[in-house]
Amino acid sequence: TQGVQYYGNDASNSYESLQISLDKRFASGYSINANYTFAHARQYDGSGYFIYDPSLVYGPSDFQRNHVVVVTQLWQLPFGKGKRFLGNASRAADLLVGGWQLNSVTTWETGVPYTPSYADCGGDVDTGPCRPNLVGNAIPANPTQNEWFIPAGAELSANGMTLGPWQRPDRGTFGNVKDNSFWGPHFWQSDISLFKDFKITEKWTGQFRAETFNGLNHVNLGQPNATVDGSGAGTITALAAGAA
Repeated sequence: TQGVQYYGNDASNSYESLQISLDKRFASGYSINANYTFAHARQYDGSGYFIYDPSLVYGPSDFQRNHVVVVTQLWQLPFGKGKRFLGNASRAADLLVGGWQLNSVTTWETGVPYTPSYADCGGDVDTGPCRPNLVGNAIPANPTQNEWFIPAGAELSANGMTLGPWQRPDRGTFGNVKDNSFWGPHFWQSDISLFKDFKITEKWTGQFRAETFNGLNHVNLGQPNATVDGSGAGTITALAAGAA
C-alpha cells in the first residue's frame, strides 16, 4: 500500500474586542488617559489531534487576556514661575522648585491561559494530547502561589485512576480538559517617573529624570506548574515574563 498525504488550510482563528479610551486634560496641568480592552481570541493549537477531533485543541489563544486596563497620568507640578504656587520665585528658587513633572503608567491585566497535563502522559499514546479528565472542582476559593489549582496529590499512575479532582484517562479515550481552559494570575504594575526641565541658556534646556519600573513593588506571579500530579503540581515558582 502507498500512503496519501493531505495538506489543507482547514483550521481558523478569530479575534474580537471592545476598546474604550478616555482622555481628559485639566487646566491645572494634570492630564489622564485611560484605555480598556475586552478581548476574545480563539485558535487551534496546531497539534496532530486536530484531524481526529478539532474541539480537543480549540481554545483561547496563548496571548489572550480577557481584560486589559492601562491608565497614563501626567502632572506638571504647580510650583515655580508662572505656576499657582511660588509664581514669583527668583531664578535661583525656580531652578530648585519649578519645572517638575510627575508621570505614571499603570497596567492591570487578567491572566493568560494554560492547559493542565499529567506526569506520564507520554506513556498513553492513545489518550489524545496529554489532557487529564477533570472530575471535580480544581479551583480553590483563594488561589495562592503554593496552590493555584487543586492538584491530584500524588502521581496518577494507572489509567482510570482518580485523585482529587483529576483522573487519568482510560485507554482509548481522550481527556476532557480543553485547550487553554485554565487561567494564570493577573498582572498589575505601575511605572512612575519624575522629570524636571530647567533652562541653561536661551537656547539650551536640561532635564533631570528619575524613573522606576513597578514603583509600588507589586509581585506579579508567573504561570503555575500545569502538571496536575506529582511534585510541585499547581505551584508557581517564577515571576511573570516582563515583570520588574
